[in-house]
Amino acid sequence: MIYNFVAEQTEAGLDFDITVDKDKRVYCFIGDNAVGKTNLLENLARTLLYCHTLFQKQNTQKYSGIFFEKEIYEVIKDLSLRLASGDIRLNQTKIKDNEDVTVFKRLSNRTRNMTIDKPIVFIGAKNRGYTQNIDKNHLKILGNQFERFLDAFLRSFNYMNGKALEGIEVADWFNSRLIINPNFVPQNKQRIFEVETVFKLMQTLEPSLNL
Repeated sequence: MIYNFVAEQTEAGLDFDITVDKDKRVYCFIGDNAVGKTNLLENLARTLLYCHTLFQKQNTQKYSGIFFEKEIYEVIKDLSLRLASGDIRLNQTKIKDNEDVTVFKRLSNRTRNMTIDKPIVFIGAKNRGYTQNIDKNHLKILGNQFERFLDAFLRSFNYMNGKALEGIEVADWFNSRLIINPNFVPQNKQRIFEVETVFKLMQTLEPSLNL
């Protein structure tokens, strides 16, 4: 649970020092336009990703080592995070060192003061509240476990960097939700769980299906 976030000198020239009540399930930030709400959430998301266990080689937690799967590593190894250039803290714990290591392929070489082993899903401010291309002419195959992970990961990564995505399809919706389910972590090879989870999602969307 993150209850305090400090980020100084973000790319937008803003400083944040936010503290919220602990043990709440939902937080809502309210403010005038252009005061920095979106920039706050983008910087928080990028900081959480910076601390994520997927960049750890030790296979000790759920998401540990995913980055080093060849199919994933080769695609995202040269991506980098736009972190605040000043002090960054989560729950009063200093996060970023002075070396400013932000390229993905170098993140595994640093010692973290805090690690995150939860899914990070970020919905961009430019793509809220709608889905496009819901018809038979825009079918998309979900792909294997690595392709699904990359689809979901890159979409959230682009969102947290302020990019809008075009051509949102039903398969993208599923990918976003499948990746946060433990059955879809790449180390899990039991495909039957994937099928069952898809059916459960469909049943939730349309109860009359009686799947």
